[in-house]
Amino acid sequence: MMKSLRASLAALLIALTGVLSLDVPGQEKSLLPPALNESSSLADTLDWLNKNAFPHARVGLKFKSQKGPKSRFGVPQVYHAGGERIFSEGFHVTLVNGCQVLLTNEQVTIVDAHNPDSGSFYRFITKKNGQRELTPQLATVFLSLDRMSDKRGKSPHLLSNDRKNGKSAGWWQANYEQHGFFNKLIFDAELTPAEPPQTKELGHFDYLTFTFETRELAEQFDAAFRHAIKLCNK
Repeated sequence: MMKSLRASLAALLIALTGVLSLDVPGQEKSLLPPALNESSSLADTLDWLNKNAFPHARVGLKFKSQKGPKSRFGVPQVYHAGGERIFSEGFHVTLVNGCQVLLTNEQVTIVDAHNPDSGSFYRFITKKNGQRELTPQLATVFLSLDRMSDKRGKSPHLLSNDRKNGKSAGWWQANYEQHGFFNKLIFDAELTPAEPPQTKELGHFDYLTFTFETRELAEQFDAAFRHAIKLCNK
């Protein structure tokens, strides 16, 4: 009888331990950096991002492949290949107007590119022969936080492919998209060349990425950045 009672108490204790270990909705462990919490304002969040994260991130912009109108009257269908441009570290906030944020990098380089021969900024990319038409000098990225989704995209994940120029293996990347059902190019960037007359080139993109050397910073950035987006979508 005593053995049976002990066995029953042991089983009850194991069951209670399992119940207590379950995650309670709304009480998940926050990945926000220690300086921030769920009540932090947009200004405080952007200030933390500007001091601790943006300058250490490689900023990437992607555009999807697109097909033109179907072939008609002998005119072939046009296909526009997708691509990606990844800029070097050094971005910082230069302007905030409500939920509109301007990121600037005064000594930028393009560290990696997919489809380097066409699309936005292709003249700034070094080709296989080592030549390029223009030298990137100043990059500006325009962010409309109120048009972004705090749910979509990918949380920080380890890049496993060893890219030719960027050597991004071992870096942690987070991806961001627009909100809503209709696809729009909401991410804009502007490049100014070093060569006179320094004519600026503007590009429009579908997706935004931030890539960091460490998982900890990538996760803290992702939590803080999505918190800022969420505040702008209330």
